[in-house]
Amino acid sequence: GWTDAYVDWQRAAGVDSDLDMATLVALLISIDMGIAVLDELGVGPIDGNAAAVLVQRMLTSLTA
Repeated sequence: GWTDAYVDWQRAAGVDSDLDMATLVALLISIDMGIAVLDELGVGPIDGNAAAVLVQRMLTSLTA
């Protein structure tokens, strides 16, 4: 399925098995879509590199 890579990461990285990877993927997609919407509304520009660092840190915080 569309979350298989995240489920594999969840297992390999020791991420809490109670966390739903479909919800995580939806959250990540929402971040990307939200940045695009904000850009269209003239709020921004959002620094894609800065956003990537924040998302990476968020995901890293889930690992054991």
